[in-house]
Amino acid sequence: MSVEMIKSSLIELFSSPLKDGERRKIVYWQDIDGSLEEEFNNIEIENVKKHRLVENNYFKTKYLLEVEDIKSNFLIYTQENLDVKKNEYPNEDNWLIDNILYSTVFYADPISIYCRELGISNELRKIVLDNEKFFRATIRRQRFGSYNIEMFTEEKIELGIISVLTNQKSISLEDSLRTILMENLDEKNNKYIKQIETYFNIQKFWKYVEKYYGYKEESKSLKRLLIHIMINTMSTIISEDKLTTLNNFVEETGKGNCAIFLDRWMNHKTDYEVYDQYALEIEEEILFSRILQYLEVEDIRTIDIFPSIDQAIILYIVDDLENRLEDFEEYLKLLRLRKTKHFYNKYKHIYEGLLNVVKMFEYRKRYPYTPVESPQKMIESYANSYYLMDQYYRKFYIAYDKRNNSQVLQKLKNMVEGIYSNQFMVDLSYNWSQSIENNLGETWNISDIDLQRDFYSKYIYPKYRDNERVFVIISDALRYDIAAELCDILDADSLGSAELVPLLGGLPSTTKFGMARLLPHSELDLRSNGFIYVDKINSGSMEGRRQILSKTTEESTAINYNEYMGMTKDQLREYYRGSKLNYIYHNTIDAIGDDASTEIKVFDSTKTALEELQKLINSLRGNLSATNIFITSDHGFIYQREKLAEVDKINRDDLDPVESSRRHILSKESRDVEGLLRFTMNATLGEDSNLNVFIPKANIRFKMQGPGANYVHGGASLQEIVLPLIIYKNKVKGQIGAVKPKKTQIKLTNTTRRITNSIFSLNFFQTERVGGKIVPCSVRVYFEDTSGEIISDEKILLGDKTSQSPEDRTMDIQFILKQGSYDRNKDYYLIIKDIQTGIEYERIPFTISLGIGADFDF
Repeated sequence: MSVEMIKSSLIELFSSPLKDGERRKIVYWQDIDGSLEEEFNNIEIENVKKHRLVENNYFKTKYLLEVEDIKSNFLIYTQENLDVKKNEYPNEDNWLIDNILYSTVFYADPISIYCRELGISNELRKIVLDNEKFFRATIRRQRFGSYNIEMFTEEKIELGIISVLTNQKSISLEDSLRTILMENLDEKNNKYIKQIETYFNIQKFWKYVEKYYGYKEESKSLKRLLIHIMINTMSTIISEDKLTTLNNFVEETGKGNCAIFLDRWMNHKTDYEVYDQYALEIEEEILFSRILQYLEVEDIRTIDIFPSIDQAIILYIVDDLENRLEDFEEYLKLLRLRKTKHFYNKYKHIYEGLLNVVKMFEYRKRYPYTPVESPQKMIESYANSYYLMDQYYRKFYIAYDKRNNSQVLQKLKNMVEGIYSNQFMVDLSYNWSQSIENNLGETWNISDIDLQRDFYSKYIYPKYRDNERVFVIISDALRYDIAAELCDILDADSLGSAELVPLLGGLPSTTKFGMARLLPHSELDLRSNGFIYVDKINSGSMEGRRQILSKTTEESTAINYNEYMGMTKDQLREYYRGSKLNYIYHNTIDAIGDDASTEIKVFDSTKTALEELQKLINSLRGNLSATNIFITSDHGFIYQREKLAEVDKINRDDLDPVESSRRHILSKESRDVEGLLRFTMNATLGEDSNLNVFIPKANIRFKMQGPGANYVHGGASLQEIVLPLIIYKNKVKGQIGAVKPKKTQIKLTNTTRRITNSIFSLNFFQTERVGGKIVPCSVRVYFEDTSGEIISDEKILLGDKTSQSPEDRTMDIQFILKQGSYDRNKDYYLIIKDIQTGIEYERIPFTISLGIGADFDF
């Protein structure tokens, strides 16, 4: 060791605070072999006197220190043995024994320097000596010192060494082991294993692995260790008699630590990617698919280790649906449970597709057929429940299009088309056609249902008349089921209220007619140029719509969505300054659906449309303080994915059309035609109109050349003519009627606060059903000790249940404690933390009293 290092250590000793009873610093430098005598001679330290202790000057030294100079700091060099604790004195009458005991003995050998530098007591000197090669490097000592160990033990020192060699920020065998496994499962080529072999003791490393994770194999292997951890984790849930081919991996000790190790690895924000790769490799190596063949779904419903478990659960539900088993409630519970599991995202689109298929089957069980009722009653039923099938069908294909190469989704697609296109749509559309044919005659009008053509006079004019500013958003082809989704989002997202009411659209259900009906008007006229004139103004352009609105009031605006979103906040405020009547036109769904080359993407476009409408409404609220916002549509649509059969198409007969599409013909002819419904256009174009609209019954299309038959509108199906009107009333905090959305909560229901097994279950309850202003929550639940260290696995619970029944909102959750000693006289805490905000809203004290052999819950 260099003189500078020795001097630095001595200066640090003399600079340290005085201990109780000390008036100065006296340091005995013991150098038994005399190898550092020259260094002593050359060292000078400010405010420190030097002295030599030899065999015959003990009394003289005592006199010097206790009589002649009782104030100075002294560095006393000696080659005598000063180990007073062992009574190895130079002679029986050691005059300096008291002085040596309250002074500091300094050793200048490297091990002593390392111990002194790190604060390791002399009793643990041998551990440092055994690992001298590790401590020799300054950078490794600095990293070790950064752990700020307060109470040194042999284990803490050795785990600290392992942590340094694996680049950990704190001492953690778990993190070290994860780092090692992530590097490489071949220990011969693993750089961290090589570091441990070089600078520590590989056998001791494996001893700690055995102590904490129960891995005892004679011939150690990183891959076998990982398999051991996986199988032991699995054995905490699946009984060992069902894991017979893997029982050689199962150990009674360390199961809890194995489970927690995997849980934290799988849920690590970045490291999970390596775990996912290993899980695929190892499930193939251990032939886990064979084991799955002998397991029930109840055995694996909560396990989260291999991706094949998720595959098995998905196939279980798919097979049940194929075999017409109807345990739909259990399937939905299982799908909700898997949503919190690690591999859910890997199969997210398959899960989402499957969820909507189960909902479709559940719907058909609840409504096995659609009765022929009055048109009014059937519209009410559609607005209350029938529309859900359109929503499930749409959401299935949104998921399907993300993974359309999946064989499972292909199989589900066949089920979906069978239940939706061949059953629901046929049943609903034919019965609806029969209802309107039997009840309406030649006039398209249904009593007690608000009409699209009365939209302005009934909903908008009263607000304008009362000097309130109104914003109208017209989203082209915003079908009722899509608007219902938007309404739920708006209602749960602000202090305001969102109400969805149905409007009866007019015929034909096309853009130009629908847009014209929604404007203030006295009369509509279809001119020979094909445009609809509103009070003699062409409504087919944005400029024309502005003119129509300005006839009602100069304080009006009309703008399209893209133009609006392109403005800054200041520009928006300037544009809308003094305005009262404002129309905003949005076209995302119809723009995709009406193009034959892109109609297959129409369902995916509904996601984009919902996001855009949310942005628009947020802007109106935030930038313009809009209070009255109305969202509606010009028409709905029918879309079926499968290629239509010829039976789904009909010839135009020999009608002389004024205009036509796949779902309507306008003609001056007034005769009845088999297979078609005919209504006069008087309700739209006035009593003097000589036009009739012909609509194919049910969801049949007119035969036309070219593609584009799957996405259609213009007809009279419920999907085309039951139009949404969202009445959104924005409110601010403190305003009458302002209701802040509130998350439902997850509460512990167990009354006992004592844990007696390391594997145990607790019951939780979702306090309120989700709906309206009660919105879902997601929480992370785990146990920690008083120092904040997490001592269990972590569970994610979703509070998203809409059921009124309390039983449906209960959850039975299994936890696993980390292996270790727990003080039955101390408190440990169950933590419930909101995932979105990170706020801890429950901290519940528990006592832990584990008996002998309590590592496994029998």
